[in-house]
Amino acid sequence: MWVLDERREVRVTDNPDWDGDPVWSEDGLDVVYSSKRGDRWQIYRRQATAVGPEELLLDTDGPVTPLQVLHSRHVVYAARRATPPFDVWTLERTRPIPLARIGGFYPSDARLSPDERWLVYGMPQAAGNTWEQALYVSATPFGVNRREIAQAASTPRWRADGHELFYLSKDSSIISIVVDPDRTPSDSAGRVLFRASGLARTGITGDVYDVTPDGQRFLLKLEVGSSPIHVLLNWDTHLGR
Repeated sequence: MWVLDERREVRVTDNPDWDGDPVWSEDGLDVVYSSKRGDRWQIYRRQATAVGPEELLLDTDGPVTPLQVLHSRHVVYAARRATPPFDVWTLERTRPIPLARIGGFYPSDARLSPDERWLVYGMPQAAGNTWEQALYVSATPFGVNRREIAQAASTPRWRADGHELFYLSKDSSIISIVVDPDRTPSDSAGRVLFRASGLARTGITGDVYDVTPDGQRFLLKLEVGSSPIHVLLNWDTHLGR
């Protein structure tokens, strides 16, 4: 994994196996990521400048994916068991604590509000012969008495102060819900911020969009076209004898 800025590129990891699913700490100083080394899965934290060694936060025998980091040290992650349901957990000082069992796809499309009062998450639902994901919000105990935010939606994101919630609709629009701390987020009607046409829904890793902590800027992963493929026939005739 690499960190890029306007002046340089910094390689954060040097593990010869697999690292991925990076998320930033709230202060922007650290990167938390998953890793598979041998037949084990881990979650690590390292300074974004790559100064200092990796810090092992979790070692387990099943796939794990960091989802977010709260208060710069509190990690929310998804864990896949051998059989459903898929769980959402937190890491507090490297101690795993179960947060919710919400079912659905792995990794879970879930985000905890900054004050840890609300959990917004996606769950699949049948839509004719296909499946779509609906977004729900729940207060503790999470997963109980849930309320639907939107149908055919995904990728929820909180503003850093918890007063606004964003998600991606089926038509690739970014929707904003203003959150009143005294009311359930689903009580508020969402509004379309903009249509993000050309979003790339596939790739090696990562989400199709993200938002800055103040909710003012969005980073989008867009399709930029394909590169041509050149086929050379009878290539062996071009080799020197």
